[in-house]
Amino acid sequence: IKCPFPIRIHKICLKGRRASTEKVKKWSLQGSADGEAFTDLLNNDSLIEIPIHFYDVTCLNAYSYFRVNILESELLSDL
Repeated sequence: IKCPFPIRIHKICLKGRRASTEKVKKWSLQGSADGEAFTDLLNNDSLIEIPIHFYDVTCLNAYSYFRVNILESELLSDL
């Protein structure tokens, strides 16, 4: 996500997709001033599922770019 100006965030909200065959198991939130070099702001080992989850972020610097980096996912089997 590119912001029009640098911002400092303190909380994010994530929600899993209902019709997905994968569940995100491990992820990180990253910020960047230039869109090239990203810094980890939050690392998480919890599943992103259907209910909305709020996560507190300790962010001391303002960034213009943010991304959620998926580090590990779980493929769901057909039931």
